Amino acid sequence: MKYIYTNNEGVLCLVHPVEKSIIEIYLKKTLTLAEYKAHIKERSIPSDATGVKEIIDEDIPSDRIFRNSWKDDGGKIGFNLDKCRSEIRECRNNKLKELDLIVFSESRKPIGGDVVSIDQESQRLRDIPQNTLFNSGSVDDLKGLMNSI
Repeated sequence: MKYIYTNNEGVLCLVHPVEKSIIEIYLKKTLTLAEYKAHIKERSIPSDATGVKEIIDEDIPSDRIFRNSWKDDGGKIGFNLDKCRSEIRECRNNKLKELDLIVFSESRKPIGGDVVSIDQESQRLRDIPQNTLFNSGSVDDLKGLMNSI
């Protein structure tokens, strides 16, 4: 059993509560399931949290790609695809800055390749937002693009 909630900044948070038996040892008393859940909510979820829901492991993504783009998708964790695209753009822009530094700091001397390959990689990164996978609506396609950066 885990909980999700949206914090006051609009970020979906995931709570992994301590096992009931451990809390009982700490409190030195036996808790009913309802008391255990109330204790977790009181101690682990802020009072201004919204959309508090209990979820199961199968409803949590298995990887952390696009973690900042998680959203409550009816009691499961889904993805805000616009935020996923923004994360790709940010990652791509950082990579382009790195490539620009290589090119400009070395006066266009090749490093581990030639200037043409650096220019081609820069262009490939610039073209990502025009890629049909970028606008496909599938989080798996967006994960593939993110991994290519």
